[in-house]
This record gives sequence, structure tokens and C-alpha cells, in this order.
Amino acid sequence: MDIDQQIIDAMLEEVGNDSVPLSELVARLCLRQDLVTVLDGVSPDELASAIRDDVEATSQFWFTDDEVVVAIETMLDGIRLSHWVTSVELKNQVLTVYPDLAILDCDMIDSISLHGGGELEFVASSDIELDDGEEVEPTFFYRGREGWLDGIDEPSLVILSRRDGVAFIQPGEIVGDGADEAQAIRQVFDEGCSAPEDALDVVGVLLEVLARNPSLFRSPVPPITDLCEIAGLVVDGALLYLAAEDLADDESTMESVGRQFGFGPCCDTAFTEVLSYVLSTVRQDAQDVDEEEVGKRVIRNLAHENVAPALANSILEDCDERNELLDAVLARLNSAGLASAQTHYLAALNLERACQPVEAERELTIATTLDPQFRPALEELAWYVSDAGDLRRADGLYARAGVEVDDLRRSYLQDLLVRPFQGVGRNDPCPCGSGRKYKVCCFKDGSLAIERRIGLLYQKLLAFALRPQNRHLFYSVFEAAHGYDDADLGERTLPLLLDIVCSAPEMLEKFIRARGVLLPADELELVGRWIGVGPSLWQVTEVDPGSSLTMLDTIGGDSRLVTERSMSQEVGEGDYIYCHVVPAGSSFQIVGMPLLVTTSHRESLVAALAAGGEPRELASWVGSVFRPIQMRTTDDEEIVICRSELTPRTTTWEEIEGVLDHMFRRDAEGKWTATGYNDLIGSVARGWLERDDDTLVVTTTSVEREEDLLGMLMDAFDDLEIIGSTQTEFAEAQKLAERGRPTPAASPNMDPDQRGSSIEAQAALAQFMREREDAWLDESIPALHGLTPRQAANDPSRREELVALLNEFDRYPKPAAGGASFDVSRLRDLLGIENDG
Repeated sequence: MDIDQQIIDAMLEEVGNDSVPLSELVARLCLRQDLVTVLDGVSPDELASAIRDDVEATSQFWFTDDEVVVAIETMLDGIRLSHWVTSVELKNQVLTVYPDLAILDCDMIDSISLHGGGELEFVASSDIELDDGEEVEPTFFYRGREGWLDGIDEPSLVILSRRDGVAFIQPGEIVGDGADEAQAIRQVFDEGCSAPEDALDVVGVLLEVLARNPSLFRSPVPPITDLCEIAGLVVDGALLYLAAEDLADDESTMESVGRQFGFGPCCDTAFTEVLSYVLSTVRQDAQDVDEEEVGKRVIRNLAHENVAPALANSILEDCDERNELLDAVLARLNSAGLASAQTHYLAALNLERACQPVEAERELTIATTLDPQFRPALEELAWYVSDAGDLRRADGLYARAGVEVDDLRRSYLQDLLVRPFQGVGRNDPCPCGSGRKYKVCCFKDGSLAIERRIGLLYQKLLAFALRPQNRHLFYSVFEAAHGYDDADLGERTLPLLLDIVCSAPEMLEKFIRARGVLLPADELELVGRWIGVGPSLWQVTEVDPGSSLTMLDTIGGDSRLVTERSMSQEVGEGDYIYCHVVPAGSSFQIVGMPLLVTTSHRESLVAALAAGGEPRELASWVGSVFRPIQMRTTDDEEIVICRSELTPRTTTWEEIEGVLDHMFRRDAEGKWTATGYNDLIGSVARGWLERDDDTLVVTTTSVEREEDLLGMLMDAFDDLEIIGSTQTEFAEAQKLAERGRPTPAASPNMDPDQRGSSIEAQAALAQFMREREDAWLDESIPALHGLTPRQAANDPSRREELVALLNEFDRYPKPAAGGASFDVSRLRDLLGIENDG
């Protein structure tokens, strides 16, 4: 249902000046005579749900965390908010909205009226005309009628109040200390945050505070900015965060940092002391300390293993620009005449964020000179040197840092440092695919042709994409694929999703800006040619096994001869491949992970690519390919293998069997099958029953079917007692069936109860798969352009596509005996198709 204005008006009357639990409010509304027609046929639960969905999104009511409803206008009437006015505000006749005055008119669609005439206009900082040298943070302001602040002669405290929907302003003084308000703000914040680094909307926090205790903010107390500081919180625009000093004291946060960076007990202490130094820099409260002595202690603490990287991670996070706080900390140490490998390392990381790689590399060189064994700086410098093309030096730096040879960062370098293509004649064509002779290509002076450096160049791009300041681009793509909660699926799709990020023009342009000055000239020129060349759907038209593929871009229509040694031995002509083909000097190569595209996924990929191949669209398609098939019955019920055990109290088994024979079909083995009718395929098995000693065992493939079948049995027998019941999701049932298959190694050692369950699971799954096969024959299949398999089998123009689809089924890994999979041979027999694969 939709909530109309009549219900809103009724809610305002019922809530009035009070606070009402949602359940009570719904009950009141259902009893109102003026709403009889509007609420006809609407249950209380439906009304409550509609109020949550529709009304909570408006600005008229506030719903507390425990679902108490309050009219916002009532809460704000009589509120008094204080604010310290600055000279810039007075000069420009504006007052800053956030956070001190943020709730003054938060329930109003239009501007709030100002006592004495006019309105408080809500304007952005960009609309304020500033004199040269004046600066204000990007924020929002209230601007009243001309001269509305004339009574305030100098920067001072003003009180803004609200009565009957009108705003009043006057100079004032603080009456209370605000301790109750600060405590209430902190309590709401703590209850609303699930992690110490979370942020909450300041307006939402303040409204929750007022809803819980309407007596707050009725007399002038310190401004909300000050109250938040008292509460250990900081305000950034419209958001509230835990203050850094509280964050430093938070044990769970410190433990998390310690685990991430492998801290020992001494590192924990060192990191905490460094954070204290950072905080004193922020507060600028270190006038009475011996800067040199304090600084020396910081230098010693930074020298602890991984403390400097942990500090950089804490300050820089995913910031995409130079960090002023880190600059201030380093400048403070420098003013005391103090520097170390760690401070130069930190400076390099900050310069990297500012896209100043040459200066950053210089800082890293100094760091590794001051401390030749400082591993973080060695690894960072190796990254710079590798990007610049000095592979042997980069490998040496990684080795000094203790990076293993099989680490991806070194393995790429190692492969390229070995003289390539042993046994190739000087005048033979170079195997790299450049088309030149070996002696003037990869053999010459041990240099590497650009064709051999494509993989390395792509790794450089990947490494940059995974830097903290760029990861937000990957998070967006990952979420589009399958959300954040499936680690296993994420691991399988990671190479494909990373390639989507790396192929985006935004990332390539950013890579060129940030690292282009380091790259060899031919690599810089080549990566520029990659802009606009993303992954596509390619059809293999010719294969030279172990050498190359000729492929047709099904979207753009271009044909490419692609140097590809491994995949050319695994695919055949006519196969469709999702891959990223890029220019590679005088040839073309595949970067990233290629993916064989089955008929069932081809149409959706073409649609995503034809629409422009936007990263999130491609990521969504990748997720659909790897997402587990949602197995459902032909009645569209979730597959759950249900097993119930029943025993009669007085009814004899002779009587039970007689009734079951009348109700269900009994086979030669003495088992009964309960059948039903489905519009898609007609008669379907809905459950199975069998006697096991003095127990009746009932098995179904869905909860709904079990409920129906048990209901029939209870109606037929009034003394059946359920003595056991299990429900197993499809994936678990499949595993159970595979574990219980009759093999000499498994069956003798299996628990008898588990063996019985697994045999029933096998039977249920087998029956379900036959049911699904029969249904599939008459389903509309997108890969067959909407035809059913039966229709395609009788349509000469589509029969070839049906054959290809069945052949793709043959490529799927065969499950173990007892597992769940289509029997492709049976499908071919039913369709009258021979195995053409």
C-alpha cells in the first residue's frame, strides 16, 4: 500500500506532542473511523511496513532505534542552539550550518521563516563572495535578509532558537555546561556504530538524542562542535567520527592494526607513542616539551618493524592527494633536526599520493642509503626501479628485502632476466612474435623487445591499481559482481574484475599521470594506445596450436592475429572467449584472464558490451557467470532435502500401508511416491515414503512439499508422531550424497544414520534432476533465442545452436556418483539428437 496525505495527517494527530511506539500508532490508526475506507483490507503488519518504507523517508517524523515515532516539528519547537560567529561569517552575513545549526530546519522542505522578516536561505560556500586571501571550507551556510546580523558587532556567541516554525537569533551566553547533551550524543553514536572507524550523520544523531530526551537543548549550552569534542567525537561536514585520541585508545582498533602489520608487544607500544606524537601535532599543544628529545623517541619508535608502514596506513588510508597531517608531522621532526630512513620513507608515500614519482623515488633512495636493510623502503624502491625498466636492480632490491623468488613481483622479473628462447637460431624469427629476426630482437644485447614486456607492463598497471588510493574503484566493481560477502566467489572472479578496473580509461589515464614519467618510452607510448581498448567477446576463427590465435571481435568486427602459446593449445575454432586483447608492439596479445563463454552466457555479455562495456555492467556479468546456479523445483521452490521420521502410537502397520496404497503409488521395492501436477511438465514427484522397521520415513525436495505431505498424513492418521526431522540445503545434500556413494573406501566407515540419510539424499537428488531435465526441455532458453530445446530440435535454423549447447554441457566437470547434474545423454535421446560433440 501507499501512504497518502490523509494517513500522514492522522499520524500527526495521534502522535501530537508525544512519542508513540509504532505498534501502538498502527493500532490507533486502524481504529480511526476516517481511515476505514483507506485501510480497508490492509493488515496492521502491512500498514506498519508501509509506514516504515514511506513515512520514514519523509522529514515529518523521526523513528527511534526502538521504533518509537516522534513528530520532528514537536521535537524542534523551543530548541536553542549556540554558535560562535567568525569574522568571515559576519563580513559575509552568513552563519555556518554544520554542525552547530544543522537541525534548525531539517524537517522543512522550504526555507524557515526568520523573525523580523525574510527567510534563512540555505546556500553553498561556492555562492559566497570572498575577498582575496579569505578562505572557508566547502560547506553550507544560512543567509538571512540584508542586515540580519547587524546587531552582532564582533565575533561572539549567538543563540538561534525555533518557536512555531520561526527562527530567532540574538547574542547570548552559555547557561549550562552541556554535559548531559554531550553524554547523550556519545551514547547514540556508540550504539549506532558497528566499528570504531564508522561515521554517523550528525543530524540523525541529534534527532535521536532529542527523541530520547526532549528536555535537552532547551537552554543555551556550548555549541554542538564543542559538545562533540567533549564527547570524544570530531565533526567532518555532516558526519561524526570517533576522535583520533579515542581511536588510539580503542583496543579492538589497535589489535586490528597489530594483526595487519604483524606487531609484537614492543611494536604495539612504539606505535601508540607515535600516534600520541601525531595527535599532539594536530592539537598544537606541544609548546612546553623538548622537541628534540621527544622527536628522538619518535625516530626510535618508527624504527620498529612495520611501525612506519602502519602509521602511513593510518594517516593516508585511501587518500588520493598529499596529506597535510603527515607533512606537518615530518616538518615538526625536521625542525628539530631529525630524520631517518623511516621519515624519508613516509615522505615518499606522501609524494606518491601527489603524483610526484621522481621526488618519491629520491626519498626512497635516501631511505635505503640511511638503512640498507629497511625492508618497506627496499620494496617500495624496487617497485619504482622496476617500473623504470631496470629489472636486474629491481630484482636485487626485492632480494635484499627478503621477497621470495616465487613471489609474483619477482617471478615476472626472473622470467625476463633469463636469456629467452634457448636453442633459437640468430636468424630465426624471434619467438616473441615481433616479426623480426631473433638476433635483432630479444637476443640483441640481452634487451627485451616490447612484445616480451607486455605481461610485465600489465603487472605494473595491476600493482598501481591495487595501491590504497585506487582500491575504491575495485570495491565498486566487486560489489557490482556479487557484493562483499562471498570471499570464495570473489577469489575466483578476482583476475577478471581487476582487468575490468585496469582497462577503464580512468585507471589508464591515472596510471600515466602517476607513473608515466618512470616508464620506458615505448611502454609509455603503448599503454596510451590501450586507452579505449577493453575486454570483449571474441570468436576463434583459426588456431595455430602453441603459437597464435586468429580471433574476431564480435562487437567491433575487427579480426586480430594474437600471439598466444598456452590458450592456443586448449581452444578450438568456433569457441567464444571473453578476453582483453591489446596492442603489443607489432602484434596483439591477451592480458588478464581469458574466459571461455558458453552459449547460455553469450547473449547477456553481448548486451553489456553493446551498451558500452561499462565496468559495473561487465562486473555484473562476470558475477552472473560464477554465481552458483540457484536450484529450484518446477514449482519454483528452493531446493531443500527434507527428511522426517514418524511413528504410529496405536495404528497398525497393516492399516497404515493400506491407506498409503490408496493415497500414493507403490513400487516393487515397497516405497511410495507422492505425485502432483505441474503446468510445465504435468505429473511430478513431490515426495517419497518408506517403512524402516517401525518408522515411516518421508523425504521431499522442498520445505513446502514436506509441509503438504505431512499435512496429508496427519489428516489420514490421528496418532502419527514426528520423532525426527532434518532439512539440508541443496549444496550440503549434494556433498552428503557424494560422501555416501557406495564405494569400498567410504561405505563401511560411514555412520549408519548418515549412510541412510545419504542414500535418501541420492534418491531425492536423482529424482529432482530428472524432474529438472524434463522441465528444461520445455523452458524458453535465451541461448536458443527464446525457443525451448524441443522447439529448437525441430527447427533446422536453430538445431545447430542446440547441438552446441548440449556439447557445452559435456565440458562441465562430471560430479561424483550421487552428485547432481543433467544427464546429457538422456537429454539427447529425448530430443532425438546424436552426440555431435
